[in-house]
Amino acid sequence: MTTEAKAAADQMTEDAPPAKREHWTIDKRIPLALMTGLLFQGAVFTWWASKLDSRVEAGDHRIAKLESKDSEQRADRDRMIRLEERIISMVEEQRRMNGKLELLLDERRPERR
Repeated sequence: MTTEAKAAADQMTEDAPPAKREHWTIDKRIPLALMTGLLFQGAVFTWWASKLDSRVEAGDHRIAKLESKDSEQRADRDRMIRLEERIISMVEEQRRMNGKLELLLDERRPERR
């Protein structure tokens, strides 16, 4: 670019008025049907989102109930395991006692020959 062209470009930018910011406006040429459709679509989306939110909340409640039941079942299972262990040890103790009792009874019985 030559110096003359640069000077001309500088002159044009100095002479030009500052750019005005244009703000967004609604024009009367926008059809009423389009505006109504957009408002209806927004209302439907809001209704759908609130319904989805309520379904998610109901799901959260169901999950909390299931987790509570699961913890109760785990506690019951642990109790049953302990009871089974006690029963097994009691059965073993009873067998041991029966064995000793049989020995005592055998010692006291007169031998039949």
